Amino acid sequence: MDSWRQVFRIGIAPSLPRTQLETLRKGLLEDDPRLIQGATTTPSPLACVAFWKADGACALGYGFAFEDAPDQGNSDKTVEEVEYVFSHICQVTDELLHEPGGIGYFIGFFDNTPRDKMRKLLLEEVDLALGICHAEKDSL
Repeated sequence: MDSWRQVFRIGIAPSLPRTQLETLRKGLLEDDPRLIQGATTTPSPLACVAFWKADGACALGYGFAFEDAPDQGNSDKTVEEVEYVFSHICQVTDELLHEPGGIGYFIGFFDNTPRDKMRKLLLEEVDLALGICHAEKDSL
């Protein structure tokens, strides 16, 4: 099994509420541009913009940031709040894996895999976590 999949299954999926997994699934299916690679949030989590609303988030913060946002709408969560959730998921995942920095396997996959391939593969894992098994994921 790929290391990133193991990290997702053991650490990330159990750390995310179902509603956030469902939001991530929708973002993957729709190729939502708010689901960003290569950064934790947009704008970047700098102190000077900490209280701005998040325009985008990586897979770890996306579900939290946009679970209550309308389609393609703005988040009501701040960059600081999304960054906190991201950090918390990283910490919990590392603890569940018993491997400091183990979250890096997933982050490396998410950030460095071409978007279409990342979406397809991550959707498979999200569906598995949600107990969804049908042909819809083949539509990517």
